[in-house]
Amino acid sequence: MRGAYHPDDPERVRGHPASQEGQRVLGLRVQPLHVVGQHQHGLLGRHHGQQVLGGRRDEKELLPRPLGQPERRPQRLVVHRSEPGTLAQHRAQQLVQPPNGSCASDSTPVAASTRKHLKDFPDRYGAPYVVLHRSDLLDILADGCRRHQVILETSKRVTGTEATPDGVRVRCADGSSYDGIAAVAADGLRSAIRATFSDDQPVESGFVAYRGAVPPERATRTAALTDVVVWIGPGLHFVQYPLRGGRMYNQVAVFRSRRWAAGCADWGTPGELDEAFAVTCQHIRDAMPALWRHAHWAMHDREPLANWVSGRTVLLGDAAHPMLQYLAQGACQAIEDAGALARALQRHAGPAAPDPDSVGRALRAYAEARILRTTRVQRAARIWGDIWHVDGLARMLRNELFRQRRPDDHRHIEWFYGEAGPGGAAAPGSAP
Repeated sequence: MRGAYHPDDPERVRGHPASQEGQRVLGLRVQPLHVVGQHQHGLLGRHHGQQVLGGRRDEKELLPRPLGQPERRPQRLVVHRSEPGTLAQHRAQQLVQPPNGSCASDSTPVAASTRKHLKDFPDRYGAPYVVLHRSDLLDILADGCRRHQVILETSKRVTGTEATPDGVRVRCADGSSYDGIAAVAADGLRSAIRATFSDDQPVESGFVAYRGAVPPERATRTAALTDVVVWIGPGLHFVQYPLRGGRMYNQVAVFRSRRWAAGCADWGTPGELDEAFAVTCQHIRDAMPALWRHAHWAMHDREPLANWVSGRTVLLGDAAHPMLQYLAQGACQAIEDAGALARALQRHAGPAAPDPDSVGRALRAYAEARILRTTRVQRAARIWGDIWHVDGLARMLRNELFRQRRPDDHRHIEWFYGEAGPGGAAAPGSAP
């Protein structure tokens, strides 16, 4: 899944306790289940979370309309070069196929792109490739909470957890606390609970993103509404894709900040955005006015952790494995985490009232099932960003490698898109 959210979006989720700003997410197993909630905006990931969310529900019921209708989903992935070119240059070069199964070509209006069709994703990988608005995902999750009598506690900032004889206690900044058999810390990139596990800090990449999700009529230039399109170039890229079956259009411009590299405190400014993309092709320059200018997002991740469990507290999602956005996997890996954790609890703790020891075994089994996969996705996201943004000789080698790949070659992505195994890791037989 991929998507976008912005607080100015008039169609954003309303009335969802989880959509309140300035809170932290922390789920704890009590009677009944409580979730202390936060919403953060940003990009969602691709289709892996669909497999988890859709496991017990019909696809058309699960996905917000019109995404439940196959004809309204993206049909192709397309990748262009971001630099302007000429017809002669285009005729002189061969079209190339990058390793994510997408497509690449010169980005002049006359250039035809190679393509990766997405219609076979359900048969090949067990779920469709969808693009999803963040508030639609919140609708799905909030509906699941209501159906299972989950209590959503808002306006809470979790400050820590501590062991109790029966499990764990969660402390909040307002003095309140919650006792439960286990605590699941999903408090994001700057997790307060992660400090229990590591003294590491978020890693700045030096890249910054500007976004804009608008009705298509307000987009100043679009690609085909059946495509997810990326323009790649030295130190930058530009993404366009439709949301909600074409009722919204999302754009993301990402670039490496020269001011960040120079050590300036004020970096990633709108002026830098304009300077970075001034050298791109006409399509991108025409599309830029639809981006929001009042907010931007610095790109961070963290180094992988070897352990996510401390007593009866366990990390999940970005608290455990924040990753750069190039594989669009942040939310999906968190959803995979949740599915793996649920299966581990069912396997080790059972449906009856669990005892602390069985819950501890379940938390450790969950972490063991997920750490290798999420570590690989974190590292692959960094590498894929490097591949997009290289210049010079490395760029020539990239293009040569892409050109040699067959359009139907899935060897390098089978492990990634392939259906997860019982523990949430890649299925047996997937390419390493």
